[in-house]
Amino acid sequence: MARRVVELGAGLTIRTQDVSPASVRALAERLLHGPRFRAAAATLQVTQHEAGGYRRAADELERYLQAAGSASRPAPVGPSQRG
Repeated sequence: MARRVVELGAGLTIRTQDVSPASVRALAERLLHGPRFRAAAATLQVTQHEAGGYRRAADELERYLQAAGSASRPAPVGPSQRG
């Protein structure tokens, strides 16, 4: 998922060995202030909303797990957890 976000121009990557407070801060600054990242993130937001949003994504995951036999019983979810 993260690789796809980077491919779509809405995110950045950092190698584990390069992580430091300064490097993470520098990447965060680029993301927060880079117009191309904002534009790409806005495009992703619209696309995800048009595709059905997080509810459809959750439904599709549950459907996949049930078809694959990995989900014996879905965990109960209260109304406050559905958004």
